[in-house]
Amino acid sequence: MPDQEDRKPERAIGDTALLGEFGVFEARLVLDLLAEHGILAFPKSPLGEEGGFTYEVVRPGRPAILFVERAQRDEARRVLSQELPARLREIEREMTALAGEGPSGESDQEP
Repeated sequence: MPDQEDRKPERAIGDTALLGEFGVFEARLVLDLLAEHGILAFPKSPLGEEGGFTYEVVRPGRPAILFVERAQRDEARRVLSQELPARLREIEREMTALAGEGPSGESDQEP
C-alpha cells in the first residue's frame, strides 16, 4: 500500500458541463489530449446501469458522453478544435504506413 506522500491529492470536481459525444477511439484520444493540457475530462455512463457507478470507463460499441468542469469547457473546446484534427491525421498516416508493412516491418509491396 502506498505511503501518504506517494498518493496524488484528489481533485474535487466542480460543476460539470457536457463536452460532447464521441466514438470509443476518438473519446480515448480526447481524454489523453485534454489531460496533456491539464483539463480534467471524464465519460459518464447512463444512471442505473450495472455496476452502480455513475462515472465509468469508455466501453466499446457505445458512444462516450464526455464531460469537463464547466470552468474549463471553453478551453477544452479550443484545444480540441485546434489539435484534435491534426492528431487524427497523424494517426491515420501512421496506420496507413503500417498497413503497407509486413510483420517484420518490411514493405509488403513489390519493388
